[in-house]
Amino acid sequence: MNHPISAALMCHAPIVIPQIAGRQAAAVAQSTRAMENAAKVVCASNPELLVLVSPHTPRLRTDFLLASNDRLTGSFSDFGHSLALEFSGAPATVCLLLDAAPQSPGVVASMLRTLDHGSLVPLYFLRQAGLRAQVLIIALPMEPQLEQCKRMGQWLANNLPNRWALVSSGDMSHRLKPGAPAGYHQRASEFDSAVANAVRAGQLDEAFGISEELRDLAAEDVLDSLAVAAGALGSAVLPAPEASYEGPFGVGYLVSALVRNAA
Repeated sequence: MNHPISAALMCHAPIVIPQIAGRQAAAVAQSTRAMENAAKVVCASNPELLVLVSPHTPRLRTDFLLASNDRLTGSFSDFGHSLALEFSGAPATVCLLLDAAPQSPGVVASMLRTLDHGSLVPLYFLRQAGLRAQVLIIALPMEPQLEQCKRMGQWLANNLPNRWALVSSGDMSHRLKPGAPAGYHQRASEFDSAVANAVRAGQLDEAFGISEELRDLAAEDVLDSLAVAAGALGSAVLPAPEASYEGPFGVGYLVSALVRNAA
């Protein structure tokens, strides 16, 4: 297997970008630093290809979508900011992967009209850290299963030939405080604690054992992306005691490098 040479879990709240946060930047300074550090880890491995799994890229009903764009562009105009980004896509890699599609968990290639914020926020920090790789965006199916996402990660590791890195984009519970985007639930913090503890201990399967009930009430969008990383890394990851977590506005932000345990 050709495991990713580096991987990271990165949040996708635009407010962690200082230019967008403005006066609120201090409230998310910890997450901003963590995003900068995770991006540096990924870029330091000098990948030729950056695979990014975003839960906000438009989804197909049952298949994973591979963005086949030659150029990928997007902006934060929906968040009141003119900041725009452009990256080189990886259409040749998509063609290579489609040739291996009979063994895939279900993939379809399609052009993206624009990059979503689930992609743009991590990519902003990766660009700042010096990313030069081609970028392949992957969208999840409409209602993915965790085992299906793990198989997707394994399939990528079995079929990507070059030096590649993986970023799983995701936010934790959206219900941590009254006024949170999905409303408040008193048990939402249980989900965040369980996932953060699993990442810090290097025991991702503990996160994947969280009940569907708790996942649903937390209104999270992190575990499916994280499961793709777990499949691609191919074994237990090393503990990450430095993983950053905070939720000042009612949404949890967990950021960490994911280092494969090759022992």
